[in-house]
Amino acid sequence: MTKETELQKLGKNIAKYRHKKGISQDQLALEAEVGRRTIHRIEVGGTDPQFSTLLKIATTLGVTVSKLLDY
Repeated sequence: MTKETELQKLGKNIAKYRHKKGISQDQLALEAEVGRRTIHRIEVGGTDPQFSTLLKIATTLGVTVSKLLDY
């Protein structure tokens, strides 16, 4: 699989957990202390997030980083 495909899968998984929690991209960005545009770019597979960003997102969503990567 290509890097782009993997990033898209990661983004969809993050969006899935965000929807399960019932929060918007704006709310996730605010609580995770990252930019809303960053959240959007990650969810559409347009950027390769740093581990520290994934950790903030996972913590905010109440899951582990490994759950975000389990697609």
